[in-house]
Amino acid sequence: ETLDWPAMAISRGVSSAGGSSDRCFQNLRVAWPLLEEVGRTLQGLQLLSESMKICRPVASAKSLTSWASTPYFFLAEGNYPFPSTYITFSVGPGLSPLPPWPMREACSQLSSDFGIKVVGSLKDVKYEVQLGDIKVEVDWIRSTGTGSQLSEAQIRDSGVLNFASAISKAAAVWYNVTKDKTCFEVPEDSERPSRDSVSSPSASESCAVCPPCDGCPPCPVSQCSHDDKPCNFTGEVPKTFSWDGIFCNDDMSQVDAKGLGRDIFWPPT
Repeated sequence: ETLDWPAMAISRGVSSAGGSSDRCFQNLRVAWPLLEEVGRTLQGLQLLSESMKICRPVASAKSLTSWASTPYFFLAEGNYPFPSTYITFSVGPGLSPLPPWPMREACSQLSSDFGIKVVGSLKDVKYEVQLGDIKVEVDWIRSTGTGSQLSEAQIRDSGVLNFASAISKAAAVWYNVTKDKTCFEVPEDSERPSRDSVSSPSASESCAVCPPCDGCPPCPVSQCSHDDKPCNFTGEVPKTFSWDGIFCNDDMSQVDAKGLGRDIFWPPT
């Protein structure tokens, strides 16, 4: 009941309850399966990338939707009624401030009626989305639709490219906080680290091999090491090193359940 509360709290900021609009909330809920359906073909993927001002070709539409949905956590962290550098300095480009109420700023791009029709239950994550000739049926983590049969004319006539542009402009509240980008670098989805990709052993378990894989970087410290020697590390560390260190030292875990029918994310995780 409570596992997806963080995602629900983030989503509140893009709804009328958070000072934005429910239209923005509803558009974001169906954006991800809709865009991924269009991106099933190379032609569709190229059209989406152009509309979203992506610098280089990407391998899949999943990379685009992951990139575009990621900023909402950071915008929620910095969703103050005044310009703030708190989150941009912590994990972003530096002292470039987010605008006041950045989630409302993002929603200013997504509060229009793009003509998207939804049938079914968003709450149960079992629904159909239609925009022009684009149709996609969503059943929990699975989606099927007309993406592979769409012509360029059908994609353009549907209006989905205008929607994709709006999605990108909303994400740019975070990604272009410095106001100097003309296009965006999108990492492939496989490059994104997962909190679940590396697990640490509990006190009752045997110690894990460190590093945990052949391509993993050396471990600066092992949970199973009891060496009392002072640390003499002299290399460079990222700005978020202290954040990671706190969670490592305290054996804390952030549950990241989302997409369960009560927030703006998809697919369920």
